[in-house]
Amino acid sequence: MKIENLPKFIVETVNYESDKIILAGKVDRWEWIGEGYFTDIFLDEHNIIEGEFLEVNKESLSAKIIIKSIIERGKIQTKKSYPYFDGYWGERAQLVFNSSLEWAKTNFKPSDAIRHYNDGRVETIKDGWDHEHCNICWATIDFTENTVYMKSNQGDEVCQECFDNYIKRKSIDFIVENK
Repeated sequence: MKIENLPKFIVETVNYESDKIILAGKVDRWEWIGEGYFTDIFLDEHNIIEGEFLEVNKESLSAKIIIKSIIERGKIQTKKSYPYFDGYWGERAQLVFNSSLEWAKTNFKPSDAIRHYNDGRVETIKDGWDHEHCNICWATIDFTENTVYMKSNQGDEVCQECFDNYIKRKSIDFIVENK
């Protein structure tokens, strides 16, 4: 999938409130949209902003998107269309395009697990967490699969294959196009 093939949100109005921004507009096609669906709007490779669809209307393809992070005025412009992801793919795209992430090759090592009991007791189980998952493809990372993987300075974990195919190449080809 290429950025230009993503569905687009065409902004008609931008309303800046004290704690949120509300975009009103239309989508160019009915994909990844519904009342309360999370979305990530691609402004550019350095700005992918999280939002939530509200007041969606399938017949008119209209909707509002509420953005809870404050971004500078003028960053989102009216009469402009912006590619968007659903929340699931958007989380992964943020890993691909986030230039503040620093990645290091890491060997898998189990971490301590915490068990909570109904009576309020808490128990630490030494090396009890025996696997992780790739944050892109969900592959298992443990002592038998993907024992060497990439870990970001913010704790994100991806298998070497996803790192090479997507993060290194700045590619969102992990998204399958609807035909």
